[in-house]
Amino acid sequence: YVTFTDPSLARQVYTLEDKNAQEIFHILQVLYSLFYQGASKSVCNALFDALMHIVKPQLEETVTDKYVQMLRRAIVDSFTDPEFSLEKTCSQIPQNIDYLRRNFKRIVGVTPHQYLTRLRMDNAKHILTESPEMKVYIRDVALRCGFSDPLYFSRLFKKETGVNPSQWQ
Repeated sequence: YVTFTDPSLARQVYTLEDKNAQEIFHILQVLYSLFYQGASKSVCNALFDALMHIVKPQLEETVTDKYVQMLRRAIVDSFTDPEFSLEKTCSQIPQNIDYLRRNFKRIVGVTPHQYLTRLRMDNAKHILTESPEMKVYIRDVALRCGFSDPLYFSRLFKKETGVNPSQWQ
C-alpha cells in the first residue's frame, strides 16, 4: 500500500496490477530500502520517476463512481481497525446500500466485504513473511490486521492459503 502526500493523487484509492514481472513491487522495495538507508534524494527521485512511468498509465485508466471511491478509501484507511464496520460505513455514504455494493462489485471486481478481507489477508501474509525468525503470536497478527477474533482469523487464513498462520512463511 502506497500513500501519496500529493493532494492531486490522494483523492482516490488506486488499484494497480503489477503485470510485468512485479516491476512495481521491486521498484518499491528498492525505493523503500534506499530511502531508509539515507540514499541521496536524487537517487530516490529517479526511482520514483521510474515507478510513476510504469504506474501513470494505470492511474489514468481509473474512472469510477465517486461513492465507490468513498467506500474504497474508507476500507483502505480502516482495514486494520478491529472496530471497523463495513455496514456502518456503507450506511454513511449517501447512496442505496444494495446499489453501492453492486456498483462496487462491478467496478472493483469483488464485493466490499471480499475487498476488506483481501486487504486484511494480504496484510497478514506480509506480517508473517516479514518476521520469519521471530515468534509471532496469531492473536497479535489478527489484531494488527483488523480481526478481533483470532480463531476466526485463523480459519479465514487457512481457507485462503491452505495453511494455518503459524505454518505460513
